[in-house]
Amino acid sequence: MTSHRIRTPSSTHPVDDTAPEPAAPAQPNRSTRATHAASVDPSVASTAPVRGPRRTASRVALALAVLVLAGHLGATLLWSSAGNPVRTAVGEQTLRGYMLPFFQQSWSVFAPEPVSSDISLDVRAHRAGSTDATEWFTVTDRDIANGVTHHLIPSRAYLTNFSLARGWFQSYDALGDGAGAAVGRSQIGGDWRQALNDDVQASSTASEPTVAAYVDYEDALNRIASSVAVAQWGEVDDVQVRVRITPVTPFEQRADPVADPEFRFVTSGWRSPLPASTMDQGAIDVLYGRGGRS
Repeated sequence: MTSHRIRTPSSTHPVDDTAPEPAAPAQPNRSTRATHAASVDPSVASTAPVRGPRRTASRVALALAVLVLAGHLGATLLWSSAGNPVRTAVGEQTLRGYMLPFFQQSWSVFAPEPVSSDISLDVRAHRAGSTDATEWFTVTDRDIANGVTHHLIPSRAYLTNFSLARGWFQSYDALGDGAGAAVGRSQIGGDWRQALNDDVQASSTASEPTVAAYVDYEDALNRIASSVAVAQWGEVDDVQVRVRITPVTPFEQRADPVADPEFRFVTSGWRSPLPASTMDQGAIDVLYGRGGRS
């Protein structure tokens, strides 16, 4: 029998397992690069984000915020602290001008002698051509309704009128008992400030600066009261103000509060609105006009 030998390809042609290396991509010459660069849309290239200036602005804003916060905290600390060289160097008037009325801080909210009374400001008027007095309008209630009640971030703007009413009451107390009749006497027609000053000076044992301070408070209170009266009732001939003091139950009597605390009222006489008021009547109408929150 004849045998046949079968030759496989592997026996004659060995297989090379090494894969051929890919050819390197052709490098564009200089002319090709120039052509590609010229074809780039400049409007697309210009929209690339520039992070440097924005990051710098953010850092500057953050630094300013830190400086403002540090300055405010420093002023608050000086205001709440006793007299010291730093407070003297800053100046009492400068410190008061910044802290009052919006950032006022006081130890009177803490023991041992917390605030023992609440103060509110009432206004009424004679409408133009009428001698009948309107009902009392409580400015403080409207201030609280506008800036505090149901507000997530309450405003402290109401403290302006609150501080004015408290200052007027304190300056009235400083006049002594003999000044009550002069304060309650009406001053109608023209600029009544000098007449009020002379009347109080004649009936009070207080010094001239104390009387002058009271008249200044009357001036400021008359201007806000006149503007509020116009917002409530239209044109008016005269206005009258009343500061109402409501006692607050002391802490040691909290378990047995007084059922009907005794109110104290200090009422001025009737006053004509002072001329040349700088009040913004439009803003007053929005805040204190009829139909507002109360």
